[in-house]
Amino acid sequence: MEYVYYVSPDGCDDAPGTSQLFPFASLQGAFNALKRIDKSSGSATIYVEAGLYFEKAGLTVEREAFGNPDFRIRVVPQNGRVRLTGGRRLKQIGRKGDVLVYDAGGLDIKEIYLNGRRMIKARYPKFDPSNPYGGGWLFVPGRQVNIYQPGAGDESSFISPTDRPANWAHIDEVELFIFPRFNWQSDIVPLKAFDTATRRVSLARPCAQMIYPTDRFYFQNVKEELSDPGEWYFDKRENKVYLIPFSDMEGKLTVLTPIAENIIRIEGEPLPENFQNGTFDDLDGEASPAVSMRWNQKPEGYIRFEHLTLECCRGDGVLNKRGHAIELAGCTVRNTGAWGVRFLRGKHNRISGCDIYDTGTGGVYLSGGYRDSFGGFYCEADNVLDNCYIHHVGRVNRAVTAVEGYGVGICISHNLIHDCSRTGIRIRGNKNYVEYNEIRHVNIETSDAAAINMCDRNLSNHDNFIRYNKIHDIMGLHLVKGRWEPQCFTFGIYLDDFTSGVDITGNLIYRTPRGGIFIHGNQDVRVTNNVCLEAKKDMLFLRRWGKGLEYERLGTHGMSMTRNTYRHNIVASHEKDCAVYAVENCMDEDWEIDMRDNEFDENLFCTYGQEPRLWLCQDLGYDVYDRWFEPFSTWQKKGHDVHSVFADPLFVDPEHDDYRLREDSPALKMGFLPLPIDEMGPYESVDRATWPIVEASGARETPVVIDYFREDA
Repeated sequence: MEYVYYVSPDGCDDAPGTSQLFPFASLQGAFNALKRIDKSSGSATIYVEAGLYFEKAGLTVEREAFGNPDFRIRVVPQNGRVRLTGGRRLKQIGRKGDVLVYDAGGLDIKEIYLNGRRMIKARYPKFDPSNPYGGGWLFVPGRQVNIYQPGAGDESSFISPTDRPANWAHIDEVELFIFPRFNWQSDIVPLKAFDTATRRVSLARPCAQMIYPTDRFYFQNVKEELSDPGEWYFDKRENKVYLIPFSDMEGKLTVLTPIAENIIRIEGEPLPENFQNGTFDDLDGEASPAVSMRWNQKPEGYIRFEHLTLECCRGDGVLNKRGHAIELAGCTVRNTGAWGVRFLRGKHNRISGCDIYDTGTGGVYLSGGYRDSFGGFYCEADNVLDNCYIHHVGRVNRAVTAVEGYGVGICISHNLIHDCSRTGIRIRGNKNYVEYNEIRHVNIETSDAAAINMCDRNLSNHDNFIRYNKIHDIMGLHLVKGRWEPQCFTFGIYLDDFTSGVDITGNLIYRTPRGGIFIHGNQDVRVTNNVCLEAKKDMLFLRRWGKGLEYERLGTHGMSMTRNTYRHNIVASHEKDCAVYAVENCMDEDWEIDMRDNEFDENLFCTYGQEPRLWLCQDLGYDVYDRWFEPFSTWQKKGHDVHSVFADPLFVDPEHDDYRLREDSPALKMGFLPLPIDEMGPYESVDRATWPIVEASGARETPVVIDYFREDA
């Protein structure tokens, strides 16, 4: 049977909902009706009238309302834009000069959105809109210490370079935002006390990492620092919100604070109460890298949400827990407290054509699939993220990935990703595909990362594919000898810590800080038919971990950096002193380059008149290295790249980033296959939320500059 339901801002959830005259008031009313009907065959369509819907508790879809392969459900907007918000409007109750006062309504306020824009907690130093990533920092006093040196900091306290906290009446309400020690993650920690005599800041809980000298931080949620447009402060004692509107805002102001945990929550089949580890790997974590699922789940879900705007929640915008064939098509997801969209396990799920931005954590998290690493058996999830525009994610937890795919049979394709504090795409598992994406301006606030990253300390995670992606203008913020460098130690593609069995083919990579592709201790990796251009230091990076670390992490000896292949790649850079290969910890006992059981050949290199060289580095012990350059002939004498050539690849218009090959390119004569550049990135579709895509401004338009730092003795 075919069912039709209607939802309108003027409706009532006690109405029948089966006609436009008597619609439901919410999507929850429509899905509650779906629980009561026969779903053995047919379909249901829910038409949602244009308007703003306040979903105080969010929409929860339970199994009783699910569809199935014989009964599919669509949610479709009607007559215009549909906005579902998990926020509550706050009422203005006063004004003190430029500061507006709102009644908090008994809520514990975490975030404030003014006319749809996330406001900034009152802070010191101030946020700098002209330098949003590089400005507004304090630095922990002291001399720079190697981040791998243990014991150089404290998890629970540090010395402030300023005595300004002495002026703050309620120090227990102040929060520390910090990138501690390794610069791989951020943390927000409540303060406990401030000693005015020593300037020691004590924390209410331990920080995620030790706080080291030179770590960058600021204080936030400080009432006395409320002074600039766009700032706000929540006074718990008075239960009031104080804010200063953005300077470019005029007219009516709407203040929302999120109260719903999710805008849409899909509750699929629960896990068995007695479920334990064993048959499944790393399964249940809501935030764990779930590489498995109960692959015999019932085929239920089959709901398609089309062209909705989902905004303002405390957690994930959309959370799907084990629902199958759940689709988000052409939706806009923004203003979330955590992930934009998080799909945990399930099969045949699809997120397509969505615009996802201004999220508290990452953009999209996908997991699913089953693997038996000992039996070599895999069941693919067929979960897809396609044709989406994901940008400006990680507004609360800043050191995050834009897209994470953990599992078996996940495809991440044709997306445009930019302005992310850390990695663009990170995958883990088996038989996953990252293809035809465009990624730029990521790793804006961290280093030791990449546009696309894998980190599998498990040699059974094989058969992953990274192909036909356009990666360019990658960043990486790192402190180097007392100076913050905005382009340092990041890569286009980075296979870390024994990640193995990966095909890297057909990717276009240009303008990366350290190198185009980094292979770190891997096995059975095939790097073929890629174009890596204008790396600043090393075109290709090879690194083996020491024997002790390999045994410690994997229980093996001599498997690191074996059976890898590099063929038919175009590698070129104008950068002065850029090495063709960086080779670290790949020396034998006689200090000869040891890259046996690897294949390097039929590549095209271009150094534009500079002498081609290798950069060699050998780890001699803790923080002790021997580094030197070797001529490329040393490499060839080892039997590597003996059929490779040094020549201009002859691109059509490299000055304007047109890296198509001319017909007379020597690379084509060597067997290089032209890249499908025009297919990389999003494409026009009825499922696109917006077209053409108008890219938001960010680090491309406002370069990252940290122009002040002083190391105190």
